[in-house]
Amino acid sequence: MIGAFAAARDVTKIRRMEEQLRSINASLKQKVQERTYEITRANQELESFATSISHDLRAPLRAIDGFSLKLVLLDLRLPRVDGLEVLRRLRADARTCRLPVVVLTSSQEESDLVRAYDLGANSHLVKPVESEAFMKAVAELGLYWMLLNKVPGETR
Repeated sequence: MIGAFAAARDVTKIRRMEEQLRSINASLKQKVQERTYEITRANQELESFATSISHDLRAPLRAIDGFSLKLVLLDLRLPRVDGLEVLRRLRADARTCRLPVVVLTSSQEESDLVRAYDLGANSHLVKPVESEAFMKAVAELGLYWMLLNKVPGETR
């Protein structure tokens, strides 16, 4: 006599979990693609701006005519251009010489801090590494500089 043995187990739960994992992975992949696109676009815009600055800062300064700028958040580590040079030129132009400039950079070098203040920076902050902390810092900066800070010639 030949005996037959069979074993069975319910794999429904495992299949559901696998499907959930596939769904989560697809969602994450989509979010990464969206963020990558956003970052790529932002980098392209920054690169375009930096290229125009590195050639001639007069063009971007002409472009601000008609806009009511309230604050500049300036990174010292810009592609193709030195952020301190941007600050120097902002301070040299009558339209932007009193504009608050907050240096928001990854640089923790004392020489960058000293040079930024020597060139007229209003504040120097080291960028938080985590994106949520960075967004919170920018929001708090905006609240202070846009709502509380008083500048010459401004009426509230």
